[in-house]
Amino acid sequence: MTMSVSKQRDPAYGWVVVAAAAILMGFGFGGLSIVAVFMKPLSAAFGWQRAEISMAYFIGAMAAAFGGLAFGQAADRWPPRPAVVLGALVMGLSLVSLQWLASLTHLYVTVTIFGAAGVASCSIVMNTTLSLWFVHHRGLAIGAAGAGAALGQGLVPYFAQVLISAVGWREAYLYLGLLYLGIGLAAALLVRRAPHSPATIDQMEAQAGKQRPLRPAESLSWMAAAPLFCCICMAIPIMHIAPLVSDLGFDPQVAASVMAVMMIAGAFGRVMAGRLADRIGALNAYLVVSFIQTFFAYWFVTVDGLIGIYAVAVVFGVGYAGVMTCLLVTTRSMVPARLAGTGLSITSLSGWAGMGLGAYLGGALFDWTGNYDLSYATAAGAGVVNLTILAMLRWRWHYKSTAMAVA
Repeated sequence: MTMSVSKQRDPAYGWVVVAAAAILMGFGFGGLSIVAVFMKPLSAAFGWQRAEISMAYFIGAMAAAFGGLAFGQAADRWPPRPAVVLGALVMGLSLVSLQWLASLTHLYVTVTIFGAAGVASCSIVMNTTLSLWFVHHRGLAIGAAGAGAALGQGLVPYFAQVLISAVGWREAYLYLGLLYLGIGLAAALLVRRAPHSPATIDQMEAQAGKQRPLRPAESLSWMAAAPLFCCICMAIPIMHIAPLVSDLGFDPQVAASVMAVMMIAGAFGRVMAGRLADRIGALNAYLVVSFIQTFFAYWFVTVDGLIGIYAVAVVFGVGYAGVMTCLLVTTRSMVPARLAGTGLSITSLSGWAGMGLGAYLGGALFDWTGNYDLSYATAAGAGVVNLTILAMLRWRWHYKSTAMAVA
């Protein structure tokens, strides 16, 4: 007889898997985000425009999105370790190869491989695996792993900037790649398949009275629309905060430190949002953190002085990172466990598209206007669209739930 969900504890080894996921996702997200600190050195070395360099992030993000579709299917069928070992190898070797960077084509091809086989495997496979390891503390587990992703987005670019200042941008790519290979492979080898099958988890959730009033296809349609706009909102500040601060006359390492502070705050936001999702529901938490992100997106270009920028970075970091956690937890709550990988890959596809489009728009609008005002206004506008979609989904979910209860 299957133990009821109220009596079944989350396995202790699951937290080891959380730690491995935090490292791997930190490397993946951080590896894409280093475009921000390499933007000025590459522009100086090759004469490339910011939009051309920002396009590398767009390409890498879209590669991760479409690669995620394949890895999502794989995560629903096969053990996770081979996929994440492959991801760790690909990320490390890709960065090593960039020490010989000589053209935009080389950069674009490399970030395509980095995203499609590296980031996609480590994010989709690990989030799917975590959603199966945990029943009671799923939000907290995904949030804690996501904290690693947030820290990676801040610390990897900051460390990259330190390396660039110390040894130059080519050697910085080399040393980062070697670091990825050593630590990433060690983390990947700690990953194990969840002890419960998706069918067992679905049965446990059914015993607990968890119902899904919307069919998976409808839920995923809503959840594919919202991330496109919420991720445009977050990508513009993430990818362009370092150039913005540098343009204000501050040292490049100070600019990178603002990004690091944002991501460290984001680590807290990831965990906070996971706890919030476990307590008030994933969709409700998604609305709360989306509001925080949207409200503070435009403030970066309105505050005066470095202290003000740091303050906005902290609050925005909490909001944007909370969005990343709630997007995943909300998606998983709306689909059965047997479709976890597929569902997460579909919503991640939309999210990565938004991240890539936002990163490119931020650079293109800067090149067009000569400042970041319109870029950050676009971020806030996209956030409003995201909030509207989520509010409509919440109404639809509540309406169908009420109808089911009456019937």
